[in-house]
Amino acid sequence: MRVTYKSRDSGGDWWLSDQDWLALEQAGWDVCWVKDDPRYQGETRWRGTVAKRASIDAPSLEAAIVNWTQTTGRDPNTRGCECCGQPHNFECE
Repeated sequence: MRVTYKSRDSGGDWWLSDQDWLALEQAGWDVCWVKDDPRYQGETRWRGTVAKRASIDAPSLEAAIVNWTQTTGRDPNTRGCECCGQPHNFECE
């Protein structure tokens, strides 16, 4: 199963650091870097972040979230701000 993580700028800031994105890539996640996305016309950052999403093949959604949590050290259930919503979202493809 393919699981995609999507980051949201919640509360006026991104919740993953550049190092978190690099760690995800090293853990086997396919990170969609801003610099590689033609929509951003060669920019290396979009509103301060180097990436907004990453995907991985995992046996289940839960396994992918455990991997993400162990890799980033972040809480996937963080609520974020009320107007922007959750900063961390996961979906199965």
